[in-house]
Amino acid sequence: MKKIVTLFMVVVLMLSVMVFTAYAEDEIKVFVENSRLEFDVAPETTPSFRTMVPMRAIFEALGCTVSWDEASLTAKGVTSESKKTVELTIGSSIMKVNGANVVLDAAPYQTKDRTLVPVRAISESLDCEVHWDEDTQTVSIFKKLIPTGNVTYDGSANGYPRILITGNSITRHAPSTSLGWNGNYGMAASSESNDFVHILIKKVREIHPNAVFCIVQAAQWERGYNDEGIYNNYATAPDFRPDVVIYRLGENVKDEYLAQNDLLPAINSYLRFLTSKSEDVKYVFTTNFWKDEAVDNATRAAAQAKGVEAIEIGHLGDDDMYKAKGLFSHSGVANHPGDAGMQAIADAIWTQLEGIVRAIPAK
Repeated sequence: MKKIVTLFMVVVLMLSVMVFTAYAEDEIKVFVENSRLEFDVAPETTPSFRTMVPMRAIFEALGCTVSWDEASLTAKGVTSESKKTVELTIGSSIMKVNGANVVLDAAPYQTKDRTLVPVRAISESLDCEVHWDEDTQTVSIFKKLIPTGNVTYDGSANGYPRILITGNSITRHAPSTSLGWNGNYGMAASSESNDFVHILIKKVREIHPNAVFCIVQAAQWERGYNDEGIYNNYATAPDFRPDVVIYRLGENVKDEYLAQNDLLPAINSYLRFLTSKSEDVKYVFTTNFWKDEAVDNATRAAAQAKGVEAIEIGHLGDDDMYKAKGLFSHSGVANHPGDAGMQAIADAIWTQLEGIVRAIPAK
């Protein structure tokens, strides 16, 4: 009899372990920009297969301040930057986004003194992409990559690794009829695929097919780098959270401005701004395409402070074979790197970037 009881207890214990394991495996996990959120009440799934999460936790993770109206049982989230407002009421299938009604297929409800809200509806209303992995029961949320005049993207919001390239017209220049330039890529490449940025994009994606890129056109920074307000032109760039930064700037720094404004601390400040939401960033620097010893020295010093050597490309600008001479009537455009120059810049950057990219583990 004792053996039967003992055997029964072992079976019960094993079943308990199995149940607990199944529960642990079925636990819903929520990540915002690859950081896992911790909840004091676990996320739940509705009968309509909608994931519900604690209201305050998700609002705050997405950069909102939160208020609660007990009388109307209404929660409000307001983004700190755009002042976008999202309002939800317990039991109501209507969500208000900046005052406009949005119909929900899962109404907020309360459990264990917490208000649970639909994670997808909240996130998408706050300009985020939401990805669901059924196998791992994981919700992944990323801010949408919304281009601006100075900050553009190539790839998906949840792409990896994340590489930011900051430069000037050699990196990207919008169309300009006055200059006779019709492209929206690196001046003066013959096509987008032939500018150094897109040559590098292709090389990186041969190793990491899902890599995503942020291109920051910072010619305005070059001309006024000592004005802190200049960062407003690139306000969305830190949200990209780059793993790698390629700094390819300097050609538009004017001698008279440089004489009155120290460039090196400005470079360091700009890099801190771009990476203010990132960790463990790797860097690549190049000197100017058109040599400028004072500017190049500041770039070299900034690179050395990051533990790397600036890549020297000034010799390219000394040789017309690397320029677009004869291809454009405007002398300024024609003095930019043509296809041969773009390829040479990409090849030079790749001497350092390849090792960085190959060392990044696949996801």
